Amino acid sequence: MRRCLPVAGWVVAILFSQDALAHHAYAEFDVNRELTLRGIAKTVQWTSPHVWIDLMIRDLSGKESHWLVEAASPLVLHQFGWSRNSIKPGDHIRMVIHPRKDGAPSGSLVSAIVNGQVVGGMIRPA
Repeated sequence: MRRCLPVAGWVVAILFSQDALAHHAYAEFDVNRELTLRGIAKTVQWTSPHVWIDLMIRDLSGKESHWLVEAASPLVLHQFGWSRNSIKPGDHIRMVIHPRKDGAPSGSLVSAIVNGQVVGGMIRPA
């Protein structure tokens, strides 16, 4: 019986692993479009399962809007050359994203230039 418990645990983990990966489908983002945003970082949440960047954008008329950008996990970002300090509140950012399909002011991070410096590499959803 004791031998069956570890095997049963692995079976359950494998069966439910597809559900855990399903939210990474990026179905809400238009991966065929890229949008460039320029603004100032308001907040950065360096948390699992995703890093979130709140970007304040000012349009040509001076009106401010906030864009919420979803990035990969801290581990994946680290593998692409990012660190917890790559983007800090107040930093000037030029960011390329895949925008949401529903037009909401949000997107999935593709690349970023922070204070004139390229950060990490291109991040493409699988």
